[in-house]
Amino acid sequence: MVLTFTILLWCASSGVVITDNVWLYGDDHKMHVLSTGDVVEIIEHNDRMMVRYDDAVGRLEKGVVFDLGDAHTEPLLFVCARGYYDDGDAGKAARLFRIFLEHYESSVYLAAVLYYAGLSCETAAKTGDEVADIVFNKDSTTRYYRGTAYQMLIKRFPESVYAPKAAYRLIHTFRMEHSPWHDAVQSIEQELTLWQDFVSRYSTAEEYVMALLEMGYLNRVLFEITGIEKYKEDARRIFTKVAAEYPQTIYKAQSDVNLYEIEQGENIYRY
Repeated sequence: MVLTFTILLWCASSGVVITDNVWLYGDDHKMHVLSTGDVVEIIEHNDRMMVRYDDAVGRLEKGVVFDLGDAHTEPLLFVCARGYYDDGDAGKAARLFRIFLEHYESSVYLAAVLYYAGLSCETAAKTGDEVADIVFNKDSTTRYYRGTAYQMLIKRFPESVYAPKAAYRLIHTFRMEHSPWHDAVQSIEQELTLWQDFVSRYSTAEEYVMALLEMGYLNRVLFEITGIEKYKEDARRIFTKVAAEYPQTIYKAQSDVNLYEIEQGENIYRY
């Protein structure tokens, strides 16, 4: 009796399809076309897997399905999802990362998976792929990702190397939510405060200098909208700091351009 129960557990598990245009001819005499991220029920392991999909049972090649009950699938699924992201296929990556998060919530790879799941969803929002947590901003007529994975990452892994990366992306999410500004000084000041908090907390992160440049940019925009000299002086101070501390880099070049344009009275703010 114990042996029978063990076999049933082994034979009935979930699997995720990891390649497109997989054809399954089911016992319903219909052809089912599966894509990356589709989930099937694995009924039997042989040279070809017996699976159930959409109430139809049929056989699939083993190489197109990762068995989510197999111990080796956890790193394989991460590598595969990351591969899709690196190849520019954000929609497939996002779907695989979502399945990873549903099945391996205690994974040693979780912080990295959360970060790349967020990046994949951000990119998918721009390319039009349908993934979870995409919001439409009717004022700017753009889609953006609400940042759920980033929020979870910061909450669960605040000391991770991915935490400042997630925090950096969340501020850009704030910008997407509040764009276009249309001279909305309050929204710009709120974002500026977020960047100030970031540079205070993550002074050793590689995103630190980019956050400084964002602060300089927002101060410059606020000066152009309001004419308040303090914003101009803060922008000049920040760009001067970056130019001095990051010589011979693109960050110095960007700062030098901003400093020159500020002195020339050139405007960058558009809407």
